Amino acid sequence: MLAHSCKLNHSQSINIYFLSLCKYCLLSPTIDGPMEVHLASREPFPSFVCVIVGRGNIVYSNIIEVPNGGWSQTHTFFITPTYEMMPEAHIFVYFIKRGNMVSYETTFSVKSAFKNTLTFDTPEIIKPGIVLSLSIFTEPNSYVGLLGMDKDALMLKTENDLNTRQIFNDLSNVHSKTLVTLTNANHYLVHQPKPKEKFLISKHITPRNYFETFAFIDYVSTTGYDEVPIKLPTTFFKSWVITGFALSPKTGLTLTTSMAMKTVKNIYVDIDLPNFVKKGSTVILEAEVRNYLQKRMRCAVSLENKKNEFEFATENKFAREIVYTDDIQPEKSQKIDFHIRPRVSGMITLKVYASCPLASYVNIKKLRVI
Repeated sequence: MLAHSCKLNHSQSINIYFLSLCKYCLLSPTIDGPMEVHLASREPFPSFVCVIVGRGNIVYSNIIEVPNGGWSQTHTFFITPTYEMMPEAHIFVYFIKRGNMVSYETTFSVKSAFKNTLTFDTPEIIKPGIVLSLSIFTEPNSYVGLLGMDKDALMLKTENDLNTRQIFNDLSNVHSKTLVTLTNANHYLVHQPKPKEKFLISKHITPRNYFETFAFIDYVSTTGYDEVPIKLPTTFFKSWVITGFALSPKTGLTLTTSMAMKTVKNIYVDIDLPNFVKKGSTVILEAEVRNYLQKRMRCAVSLENKKNEFEFATENKFAREIVYTDDIQPEKSQKIDFHIRPRVSGMITLKVYASCPLASYVNIKKLRVI
């Protein structure tokens, strides 16, 4: 008996008899969806062997009988792609006719997708410092890992995070082994030149610890549903990202889409200060109040002066310590001015308050007086 070695990276075997597969039928099949395969030959064939190799393993092998007693020169059959065939697999079909092996082989791609799932929802805008309860759904008995950190810090080294595209690219780099078919039939094979392999030089990535990491959690989900409490940072006006993965002994690995959220206050006030001012001179300080509530609000803004380090003044008139804004629409802001005259030299403290019936906020800054 002769041992014939057929490498699957060849596009076609040239034989005495012609055999072909309809490549249009192999375009973009999906997991667990029927894939139509159309086989054609110049000679009738009663049966044939179909072998599919994925990631170096034989994942499908079957002898398929052709109806009509072998009088047909074409046959259409269906194969259900599995996760072992993802993202790319090789199909090899052959039959024996008058002592000769008639064969054909080609490659087809299966749409990349994870069988396991990991889902949770986060609000786009959230208050800082609160405990967020994440409702997490995944395959039962999955090992779940969650990471929550500052979005800016995560973007510094995106290679340190798990990436769906990179995982599927790594699976594509798993080369199929040589397929050996034992036969005593005649077989004529034209070897095509093997393309040179490109060796990629991997970059050494040095991991770093960021204090902006606020969640680093891992656990086993026995039921597939869990409520996970996460304490958010007290920092506001920052974008935070929660990402994660799940590993199931039954359905394998999956990644979740990174969920971004922004921590903001209900209202916020800030005051714009110059680098320095002169003692006794009148300076205009501009304060801005922003409304993050879902309704319009009128705010009271005050500048504290308990230490009597400055006095309020507008030309020759003393200004009020409290200024009321107009109605501020949601997601809008309003600017107001405080006219002050510093009375002491050095660093003076400016504490500006903003309050409305539903929220309040305070901002403290230092002003240099020379």
